[in-house]
Amino acid sequence: MIFKQKAEALHLEYTIDVPQQNISLYIDRAKLESVVVNLLSNAFKYSSAGGSVQIRVTVVGSSDSSAVYEQQHLTNHYLQLAIQDHGVGMDTAEMNRIFDPYYQATHTESMQVMGTGIGLSLVKTYVDAHQGEVLVTSQPGAGTTFLLRLPFGTTHLDANTLHRMTVGDEPMPVAATLSAPTA
Repeated sequence: MIFKQKAEALHLEYTIDVPQQNISLYIDRAKLESVVVNLLSNAFKYSSAGGSVQIRVTVVGSSDSSAVYEQQHLTNHYLQLAIQDHGVGMDTAEMNRIFDPYYQATHTESMQVMGTGIGLSLVKTYVDAHQGEVLVTSQPGAGTTFLLRLPFGTTHLDANTLHRMTVGDEPMPVAATLSAPTA
């Protein structure tokens, strides 16, 4: 709701495309909310009035199967969340450094917005802790897309983590269910 209001205030088109079925994931809800809020905040920050920000959630493979990795990359059975803006974008040199702690963009258009430089580093840390991936594509003047990939199943979790999740100890809440927004 906050981002919808922010979009209206900034005169941005804001769309969310989520599958209709419920999708269950084993995640730390607070950390993943932080990841999504950070990526959305950046998308809004670097977009100009009249632009757009889109969220697309897709299921790759089956949500009832365990994730498949090849050469440490998710290849099947994962949730993909794409956050796309049509803002200032980044060049390749910036994209190669955005996950470094305290790195801030030096591109002239990017410097219009100031921040602490820790947000995307934290995003990567949290996603890595979930055995997921965060990828970025961008083009100066055309915008940026972040792809967040989170594995289905539990085989990627060690026994300690899974025990903490199923017992309900503080560090990691039990599985979360993503649902399509209601109209």
